[in-house]
Amino acid sequence: MTRPVIDANIEVHSRMAATYNTSEPHFRPENQAKVRERLETVRRRAPGGLMLDLGCGTGFLIHLGIDLFDEIQGVDITQAMIDQVDTSTGRVHVQLSPAEKTPFDDESFDVVTAYSFIHHTEDYSLILKEAARVLKPGGILYVDLEPNRRF
Repeated sequence: MTRPVIDANIEVHSRMAATYNTSEPHFRPENQAKVRERLETVRRRAPGGLMLDLGCGTGFLIHLGIDLFDEIQGVDITQAMIDQVDTSTGRVHVQLSPAEKTPFDDESFDVVTAYSFIHHTEDYSLILKEAARVLKPGGILYVDLEPNRRF
């Protein structure tokens, strides 16, 4: 992404971070139940228990999948959002990183997720390439809530 796009995303999401989990419709019980069911399906089909959440924000998918996966890594470009992620289990690790170029080795994850995130990027193909790079053979990419007709 170009610097103006990155800076705009960081500014907007930094302002939202403290109230994101209580103000965003993602967190409505009916949506959480629907997404949890989808994660359960993904986990049943995944070859193993390592998940990477791209654009993890405050940890919406991390929270829903913590008991489904052995370890979850999350990356985001907004520190204020990452600061909201519950890492108390010791199985969740988050870091400041662009989703287009994560610090992980090739073929590291069984599942890569991106929830309501890709539409914030300038070039979604870079996200898909990075997901393919870090996914193990037979791994699964789960993308959801993308309000862009191109997807």
